[in-house]
Amino acid sequence: RVHLGLTRGGAREAWRVPLAGGAPEREAPAPWCQVVPAPAGGWTYALRCASSIMMEVHLFAPGAGLDDPPARTLQAAKVAWEASGASLVVYDLEVVRRLEVASGAATDLLELPIAPSVALAPDGTVYSAEIVSHVTRHLITNYGDRPRP
Repeated sequence: RVHLGLTRGGAREAWRVPLAGGAPEREAPAPWCQVVPAPAGGWTYALRCASSIMMEVHLFAPGAGLDDPPARTLQAAKVAWEASGASLVVYDLEVVRRLEVASGAATDLLELPIAPSVALAPDGTVYSAEIVSHVTRHLITNYGDRPRP
């Protein structure tokens, strides 16, 4: 499944879409705006989004549901799973950290004043990308009806 946050009517909602295709479905009710399971290990993080760039990240142990108490809660602007599912990469608008989900141990990786996107490679390399332009896509539904020269 693909897990995503969908903005509708000014509010962000947690949705998922089957990877093989099919209808999207709401994954969790408000206040959750995105639910992201770890790639391995059974952990899950769920986001509570506010109007600011910072999000409340709730980390749930394997087998726990969104109604259970989280293993820990933190504030972040960006968060992503490490490929092993054993840790998260967390960005708080100042520092990129690795958070080991089982122990809660945090390691500062680097100071970074601007990071719209952050990811951690298996070898420990931190990748960051900045937005340099905007792209819009348009779907032409009547392409076959358009006049030809």
